[in-house]
Amino acid sequence: FNWKDIVRKQKQYSEAQGVLFGLGRIRGFKDIAKAFFREILILSLLVPYINMLSLLLIAIYSFKYTGRVYLEEYRNPRIVLLPFLNIYLLFVSLIFSAKGFIYGKQKI
Repeated sequence: FNWKDIVRKQKQYSEAQGVLFGLGRIRGFKDIAKAFFREILILSLLVPYINMLSLLLIAIYSFKYTGRVYLEEYRNPRIVLLPFLNIYLLFVSLIFSAKGFIYGKQKI
């Protein structure tokens, strides 16, 4: 996979997730928290007094999500870009989940 394929696949998953939420297939606090964890992280940046904690959690998430790569591919200089890709994927997830929820169907 290259980074474009990863972003495209995240768009597909997020849009489908938004559609499922709009159709009522994702219900309950636990299911919503599991399905929309990334989106909740980004939206919590807008909440006063929680935004600093969420910024810290996003930083931890961006490194922890691909932690195994750092152990196995430590010689590859491109792994420095992974945290930035992970943060970008958080925003992609938010945008395409909202798009799937609003339109009610998956277009990607």
